[in-house]
Amino acid sequence: MPLLAWCDNINFADAEVKTICVKNWDTNGDGELSYEEAAAVTSLGKAFWENTVITSFDEFHNFIGLYQIESEAFQGCSSLSSISIPNSVKSILYEAFDGCISLTKITIPNSVTNINAYAFHGCSSRKIIKVESGNLYYDSREDCNAIIETSSNTLILGSEITVIPNSVKSIGQEAFGYCNSLKNITIPNSVTSIGSGAFTRCSSLDSITIPNSVNDLGYYAFSYCTSLKSITLPNSLKSIEQSMFSDCTSLKSITLPNSVISIGLFAFHSCSSLRSITIPNSLKSIDSLAFLYCNLDSIFISDLTAWCKIDYGGFGDYHLYLNGKEIEDLVIPDGINTISSIFSGCISVKTITMPSSVTSIGNNAFSWCSSLTSVSIGPSVTSIGNYAFSGCSSLTSINIPSAVTSIGESAFNRSGLTSIIYDADIVMPDNIITSAPNLLFYTKDASYAPSNIRNVIVNGTAKKIVLSDASSGNNFYCPREFTAEKISYTHNYRMTSGLDGQARGWETIALPFTVSEITHESKGKLLPFGAWTSSSDAKPFWLCKLSSSGFTRATTIEANTPYIICMPNNSDYDSSFNLSGNVTFTATNVKVPVSSSVSTAKSNGKTFIPAFCAQEKASGVYALNVNNSYHSENGGYTEGSAFVSDLRAVSPFEAYMTTDANNAKRAFLIEFSETTGVDEMPTADDKDGLHKVFNLNGQLVKKANSQNELDETLKQLPTGVYIINGKKTVIKR
Repeated sequence: MPLLAWCDNINFADAEVKTICVKNWDTNGDGELSYEEAAAVTSLGKAFWENTVITSFDEFHNFIGLYQIESEAFQGCSSLSSISIPNSVKSILYEAFDGCISLTKITIPNSVTNINAYAFHGCSSRKIIKVESGNLYYDSREDCNAIIETSSNTLILGSEITVIPNSVKSIGQEAFGYCNSLKNITIPNSVTSIGSGAFTRCSSLDSITIPNSVNDLGYYAFSYCTSLKSITLPNSLKSIEQSMFSDCTSLKSITLPNSVISIGLFAFHSCSSLRSITIPNSLKSIDSLAFLYCNLDSIFISDLTAWCKIDYGGFGDYHLYLNGKEIEDLVIPDGINTISSIFSGCISVKTITMPSSVTSIGNNAFSWCSSLTSVSIGPSVTSIGNYAFSGCSSLTSINIPSAVTSIGESAFNRSGLTSIIYDADIVMPDNIITSAPNLLFYTKDASYAPSNIRNVIVNGTAKKIVLSDASSGNNFYCPREFTAEKISYTHNYRMTSGLDGQARGWETIALPFTVSEITHESKGKLLPFGAWTSSSDAKPFWLCKLSSSGFTRATTIEANTPYIICMPNNSDYDSSFNLSGNVTFTATNVKVPVSSSVSTAKSNGKTFIPAFCAQEKASGVYALNVNNSYHSENGGYTEGSAFVSDLRAVSPFEAYMTTDANNAKRAFLIEFSETTGVDEMPTADDKDGLHKVFNLNGQLVKKANSQNELDETLKQLPTGVYIINGKKTVIKR
């Protein structure tokens, strides 16, 4: 009998006499351990703790008086290779075989109903573990390559398919944790619970089906399963617990069962491949960090009322689908009182309408809804939360109803707002919005306006409106007509204007008011050539509008109408007429019409459109090539001479072209259907001895250094009307 041979190597523990040494179990002293003697043992304690000599314990099954294997009973038995658990044992406790690195075969009888966590932790060489019944609880941190066998099922850890025995009722904490080779696993209907971290860091696991018998999934149950692509969850599941699928970087989509009511902290944290999720109507709450660092772009729901009642969101940028159809025009269902942040980051929504039942718009309610262009806030809303509309970059106008009594911090920060209709009877604090220079604030009392908003309209009248160029986000939108006692817009002109019949230096302009006066920062009053005469004390510039026959001269700038404009700026002009620099367009006591009343112009299939909000670069948008926007097609175009497709974004107070022509050209040159010049043209001082010949478009045609050279030039000019040294001259052939 080999037992006595290694008896003296057993480490003794403070346990009952019968648990200390095999010598004590050999009650008749014959050196043999009889069946009766083994059956009398009721507890092992730590009798074999860290025994490095024992290699097998084939007689162990005779210890039928045992009802459990105590914690650490065989811990550290590094040479133990096989063992058979007695039929009387019901539980294998915590770390019972921890560190048995040589264990390759263990038979677990049908009597066992509980195997505690970490029971086989560190058994890195185990090959066969026979299970007949019970709850499977074992840790596999090192090398998960054991085989668990029953009469009807074989569990092969480390191969492609794993079947858990039908006798197993629960899978304990980190039971399969760190099984790096485990690819697939089948869980039987007998299992009712899966413990925390049960499959954590199973880096090869690519799919799993959880049966409906399971009603409890623990924290981080599948965390760091980096190969997991699909999972089927049970209809009995009520909660997606903390970090359950965190760092499952291959998971692309998931459907939550109708039983789930909550999604916990970091539940899908860093699931970088997750693109879509189907949300059940049963869901009531989602932790704000549940989808942190995901790339979720589609959320599918079947009941908008149920969705609106969910507490909080945190999805990032996503498209929302109702019964498979993407939501663009969102109508909040009647009966909803509070809107949480469940729509935060919803980039599919373009318009929002709220019923009278809504009384509160919560923190982050619609933040970063970047496609949102209009919103109708319900008349019963009394509070708007922090960051409620922050980051709504496409939102141009909003109406704050009279019922509102509180507005949270940065409620409209980083939005695209260009106008606010403010009917509330409280002061709007400065921290509500980062004001754009052209933003219009409509109110019943000037004292309600934040100090950082300069364009205030009180009961339909503004004392002073100042508009200016800035970044592409500096948009303008007028939702209600108002009277401006004074309104102005300033633009800097610096491009070189054309010579010798060449179009050059043109820009576009579209203003929201009819201009009554135009002034240069140093040269004083300006007039378009169409209204200018040589006797005028104003300086002339070129202004054209688009008619059915092409560009023609204009005499004034009308509200919401597109024009092309060019300021004389060329060294060959008299210096007093060069107009490089800031030019201000003003009007007094003028009606400012709504921006929706813009006037477009058409000619030969081309449409000329004002832009008060920035127009993005696109193939169908033809923008003037200003400020060295040079396009090298057909030899290239000088700056300010052509409308070019897909060239650049168009800024507010500019205009652009579109076309309905098939196979349209990449660029449209500026051409005129009639003269745009004047009777007289400014020339250089006589003392320079230079003679200049201009056409009626105001373009320099020829230069002569002497009278004789001028006479020869006149002989060569074609029939037409010219301005020579400031006088109109008709040449006939």
